[in-house]
Amino acid sequence: FIECCGKQESEGLDTSTIASHDSVNVSRIDIGEFSKPALNDAISYALRLPPRVTAPLSEIIHIKTMGNILFVIQFMKSLEKSKMLTYNLSERQWVWDTDIVPLQRISDSVAGLLMSKLLNLNKSVLDCLIMASCFGSQINMPIMELLDGLRGVTNIGKNLVIGVEEGILEKAGPLYMFSHNSLQRTVYEITPQNIRNQLHLDIGSTLISKSASAPQEVIEELFSVALSHINKSLPNGENGQSNEINLSPSQRGVFAKLNLKAGQKAISNSADFALAKFHLNAGMAFLPEQCWHDQYDLAFNLHIEYANVLLVQREYEELDTHCKVLLLKARCVEDQIKIHELLIAYLFRSGKFPEA
Repeated sequence: FIECCGKQESEGLDTSTIASHDSVNVSRIDIGEFSKPALNDAISYALRLPPRVTAPLSEIIHIKTMGNILFVIQFMKSLEKSKMLTYNLSERQWVWDTDIVPLQRISDSVAGLLMSKLLNLNKSVLDCLIMASCFGSQINMPIMELLDGLRGVTNIGKNLVIGVEEGILEKAGPLYMFSHNSLQRTVYEITPQNIRNQLHLDIGSTLISKSASAPQEVIEELFSVALSHINKSLPNGENGQSNEINLSPSQRGVFAKLNLKAGQKAISNSADFALAKFHLNAGMAFLPEQCWHDQYDLAFNLHIEYANVLLVQREYEELDTHCKVLLLKARCVEDQIKIHELLIAYLFRSGKFPEA
């Protein structure tokens, strides 16, 4: 009998019952990770192609599987199933595209194995990965390089390459991605929530301050990414904690204004009212405590734009409450008229003609 199992499974494997029989010899054969040359030889033999031809494919597979032969077999089957590795009848050989194969996601089993490697990484590499995890599923290299030096994280380009070599990251042109969603979540959650909030704020602020030195082709994306990080720094009250960050009134005013512009742009460019509502909500959350006294125009514009979005989305109950509170803040007749126009419009749409 032959039993094949992973290292973690074998540690709990009980062979004492079988070994207790005098006529049975139990032998344990440990198969370590394949080196790159050994794996290339195996793939060359399996595909019936010269090693020099299979070398680029083997390099990718070794990164994806760390040379674990069970994962290699699993990964190659997934390549064939997704048509990334096919048999060409006219050429009478297996063919693949080395630019496409790296896009194939690794399995949960490989992701679990990679997680155990995270804590053994060099601190500079891990710190870089923690910052990269704040970007979510994709990291645009020209944008992230602008953060070099932030919180002591340096050599970003070199450290991301190490992440690829370790199989934790994947690369497609200027974009880097975590090889599995669970890896991104694990790295992201290494840092406590309150520190993550501050890290997001630092990333967003740094990107805006360095926008002048950014490549022209990423300028528009840069501001979108920066604002996304700034908004992620807002406290969410998870686990009973406020996770509040310290911001000066001037900082709050700047971030509120950026969200107002982003909300207006979402409406005018693409009529994306859901995105507009998100930005306007964030803008109102950033408003300083004395905003109605010190920054009235900004506060009113955010609230009236938000009311317009509520009207379009037919969220009449919230609109009614919002407008009644806003009326108490309005300074002039012109602003009060704008609010009453919205209330009348919602009452007409609701069929409440006498009230309108």
